[in-house]
Amino acid sequence: MITNQEQQLNIGVHNRGKLSLEVTNIYKYFGSIFSATQVKKGKPHPDIFLYASKKMGFKPDHCIVVEDSDHGVQAALAAGMKPLLYSTAYGYFMGRFRQSKNFQ
Repeated sequence: MITNQEQQLNIGVHNRGKLSLEVTNIYKYFGSIFSATQVKKGKPHPDIFLYASKKMGFKPDHCIVVEDSDHGVQAALAAGMKPLLYSTAYGYFMGRFRQSKNFQ
């Protein structure tokens, strides 16, 4: 999830995400980092996105999720958030999500 709070980004990352941000020297630009280890159920369940939005004080329907996975997009939709798909497999994902009743 990305917000404009205090000019920092708030994101959810996998366990090695923090290390990736530190190695690339961009960790300082992120205000909050969330991981599936903080919730009971990982993606495709919406738990991590709902947890993050609650911690940041945002309603789920006011959040945008940038995702690169099928399960992540499913989780965002299940949380009532708008997913932005980041993938080189655009055609594959579009075919799958056009069939989804939640995809708009």
